[in-house]
Amino acid sequence: MKQVNAVDILHQPFPVNFIFRDPAKGVPVLMAFSFLFVLIYRPLGSHPGAHFSYEITMALYVLATGCAAYLTALFIRQLRGENAANPWNIKLELISILCVILAMGTFVFLMAFLLEEGADRWNLPTFISSLKSTALVAMIPFLAVTMYNARTMFNSNQRYINSSPAPDTFPNASQHADDVEITIQTQLRDENVTFLLREFVFAESDGNYVNFHLLRKNASDLQKVVARLSISSLEEQLHPHESFMRTHRAFIVNLRNVKESAGNALGLQLKLTGTNAAIPVSRSHVKGFKNKIKSLK
Repeated sequence: MKQVNAVDILHQPFPVNFIFRDPAKGVPVLMAFSFLFVLIYRPLGSHPGAHFSYEITMALYVLATGCAAYLTALFIRQLRGENAANPWNIKLELISILCVILAMGTFVFLMAFLLEEGADRWNLPTFISSLKSTALVAMIPFLAVTMYNARTMFNSNQRYINSSPAPDTFPNASQHADDVEITIQTQLRDENVTFLLREFVFAESDGNYVNFHLLRKNASDLQKVVARLSISSLEEQLHPHESFMRTHRAFIVNLRNVKESAGNALGLQLKLTGTNAAIPVSRSHVKGFKNKIKSLK
């Protein structure tokens, strides 16, 4: 087995922390944990503010830090774009967590001017103290999710994390690329989806589920397989295989199964093997789609 050094590990594809993947759901969980933690443990001598009880003071701090976390997570997503060229990795995960902690700590520092007794708080030691207090609380849920996701690095079934794909797993390789077996990890282990690369035609998002449309061997019609995971999680797991592309926020297609495309720079409609359905390519993905199609020829 190929040995992987620390630098390689930092750049390996990695599941996106759910707080960054879906801030609207992740940040409220972060806020709830933080509020319960400070109520139960009262870390670093936390105390009531000058104007409110301890509970209300902590609730206001948590609300402020939640806003900071939400805005920072959205900003990070905006920087990377909907269909970032590079996959999420541990390095990006750790840098993003530090950015969010810094933003949250800054909001704590500023909120103290409103909630605490009047004092000379505009100094570096007080700012650092705010960062420490924030990191003590917020690091726990962030790192808990990161450590949970890190299990995939030791899971032999999760191919997109365990190692870099061998050369013959890519569509341009000469030896049996279409016969590569891919296993997609879902939220429930017994619902994992396994298929050959050539069998995957397209997948579409359906709320908290993804519908896989597979053309199995000796089958004349597409088989629909429903699995509980997000389309973004599927995109990450398929990233090592160049045949797959997210053409729209709700669709991923196997470019090997594209028969024809029609449209213009404002959007395309694809015809795929085994189906009469027209699969969209959104305006933001048209250029990338055309480049990928050319590279596969």
